[in-house]
Amino acid sequence: VNPLPVDVARAAFGGPVLAVAVHPGALSAHEDGREEPEPFGTGLEEHPGLTDTLRRAMQITQAQLVYWHLRESPPDKILTPIVPGMTTLEFYRGGEAIDAGRRAVADRADELRHLALQGPAG
Repeated sequence: VNPLPVDVARAAFGGPVLAVAVHPGALSAHEDGREEPEPFGTGLEEHPGLTDTLRRAMQITQAQLVYWHLRESPPDKILTPIVPGMTTLEFYRGGEAIDAGRRAVADRADELRHLALQGPAG
């Protein structure tokens, strides 16, 4: 019930904490000035199947959990790599996800260097 355990990381290791959120809706859980793509699609199909309905319900639940946990325990920095249209079980798209993560790090490299130099809170 804690898909982005910032509080656990901070308690175990101190700070600063860098979070990487890949959950649909994670972008709306923090403010970094970027436009968020629609995390759950543009709307339900005319006749969604049970699997699609359950997937969307899980995504909404995860997004709400991430939102509330980030409000209570925000990370020092958060990265939100985006792989458009990727769903939970598309493991074969791992290369795309890794590339998205690398781009997210490269885009904020200076901020991350500064964060790393801060060291643990003490």
